[in-house]
Amino acid sequence: MIVIDELEPLVKKLLKDNMSVYTTLYSKDRKNTWIYFTDGINIGYTQYDKYTGLDFSTVHKPNKSTGTGFKVGSLPEQEYWKAFSKPYWAFNMESVRFENWESFAKNKNVAKIESIK
Repeated sequence: MIVIDELEPLVKKLLKDNMSVYTTLYSKDRKNTWIYFTDGINIGYTQYDKYTGLDFSTVHKPNKSTGTGFKVGSLPEQEYWKAFSKPYWAFNMESVRFENWESFAKNKNVAKIESIK
């Protein structure tokens, strides 16, 4: 598997919910601590942190004032969908969503995760 063991339950949940899941394959002996997930339109990101667990973030077009996404926070895996919307504290902050997954991924080196064994 190309993600760490702590991400596997989330990846299974996302795949079961018909989400597409992506990460980068660095090498055969290095596992990733992060994934992107999408329903084709909305894009979310999560990274595993050994202190806080699953940290979720939104994904938007990069800009100088708000970067590339807003941290939503540590969430249980079943609340992954919260990474599809700005957190309440960011509603007045400027950000532009990607039109869809393809517009985001066209310049990224990501690999789709088809299944977890």
